Amino acid sequence: MGCSLVASAANKLTPAPDPYDMKAGNPHGSTAVNPFRFALILLTLVVAIPLAARAQQPGSAAYNSSVLPAHGVGDTKRRQLSWGAYSMADNSWVGWATNARNEDEARSEALENCSERGGVDCKVLFVFANSCAAVAVSDDESAWASGEALEVVRSKALASCGANCTIFREGCSYPR
Repeated sequence: MGCSLVASAANKLTPAPDPYDMKAGNPHGSTAVNPFRFALILLTLVVAIPLAARAQQPGSAAYNSSVLPAHGVGDTKRRQLSWGAYSMADNSWVGWATNARNEDEARSEALENCSERGGVDCKVLFVFANSCAAVAVSDDESAWASGEALEVVRSKALASCGANCTIFREGCSYPR
């Protein structure tokens, strides 16, 4: 540390006090820390750190009132579903339903549609939600498929059914 000079009242140059000298400004005459200041810092650490740590503990009152990261912004809203169903009777009559509000409604509508057409002892063969479905048939075979795109669903149903099959019924059920 360099020594700087200051002018005194008598125009004499005297050395300036060293700002890095620990003994110069300490009234105790040593490099000891002020006991009151030390006690205050220690008390703050002893009290504040456990309180902050306890605020995030599950089951504490502060846990539910603190802002914590969620699973994602806006993911609490439930995704709306639109349902569809396909049914068939023992006497080969079919029923179809799309755009139902829930699975039970889609099943009921498909069974009702089957019965209205003349079906006896109709049973739901499949249901689908927020997607498309297609049924392919031939004289001997039948197959169905569901998925997001109607073109893909058609292709899957025809491929599963066989060479002489045609699309008998198709449709999509998406939220309005």
